[in-house]
Amino acid sequence: MYISDREIEKIVFKSLGFLVNSITRFNSGDCHYVYDVKTDKKDIVIRFSSEDNFDYLKGAKHWLNVLKQSDIRVPEVLYINSNLKDYKYYFMIIERFSGCDIGYVYPDLSTNQKRDIACDLVSIQNKVAKVSTSKYPGKKFLPTDKLKAQNWYDYITDISDIAYKIEDKSLFDFGEIYEFERRALKYKDALNNVTINAYLDDIAMKNVIVDRGNFTGIVDVDYLSYGDNLMPVAYMKMWLLKNGYDLDYIDFWTYEMNITPEQSKLLDLYTLRYCLEFMSEVGDSYLMNNKLDYKPLIDRLNLLYNDLKRKI
Repeated sequence: MYISDREIEKIVFKSLGFLVNSITRFNSGDCHYVYDVKTDKKDIVIRFSSEDNFDYLKGAKHWLNVLKQSDIRVPEVLYINSNLKDYKYYFMIIERFSGCDIGYVYPDLSTNQKRDIACDLVSIQNKVAKVSTSKYPGKKFLPTDKLKAQNWYDYITDISDIAYKIEDKSLFDFGEIYEFERRALKYKDALNNVTINAYLDDIAMKNVIVDRGNFTGIVDVDYLSYGDNLMPVAYMKMWLLKNGYDLDYIDFWTYEMNITPEQSKLLDLYTLRYCLEFMSEVGDSYLMNNKLDYKPLIDRLNLLYNDLKRKI
């Protein structure tokens, strides 16, 4: 999808009456074309969605409103176009929080800043758990979405997509899939005793906006996930391990969540699962096309996987 600056200027003026001063496309955004727009009135963000990703637009419209009413710091929705009557594109315009994704500045944050951000986000996750419920795990773009009837153990051990990619690329030992399954089986009862809660899962190292060390808000909320709210903590942990950063942030999260020793083991299991997911993504870049290009990353992930296995 190509959208010219001129088209964006027209859309912003027609929908909000703002004059555009500058337009910059964000590098992130897997499902949308997202632009940082400075205008004569205020800074805004405009997200264009293809028809294939229309569920994300509907979900964002609903959940941003619900979370805003629950006093959660999400952006104000300024305009949504959910049909093609007046415009050629589906899009949403929201307010622009000051700052950037936490992943860009994590190494520069002080210990106290990491603690304060973790406290803010644990508080937010506690609020999210109260806005929606589900008997089964999964994700919902709207509260009326139906989820597959399955328990948490079956959900968390369904790694067929990960296994396929690891086998297809042959960059890692496929036997590690079985290693994960064996370890998960040891915790089957504990996994099936997990309380299914609503939570935000895409708040690891992106979508959490930080400005000069202070948390300013959460963006890009298109759906709610349901399951163990330790899952995003596990993703954060794996991301930090992969990049060689300290784990202070994780320590503050788990302290604020007051997790038990058993939950600590499940956190390690979830982190192991995310390590497999990270392995499955190696080789996706078109800029590198042979195993030697990835050797440092392959060695790093193998080392981390073995370390995590020993903890479970």
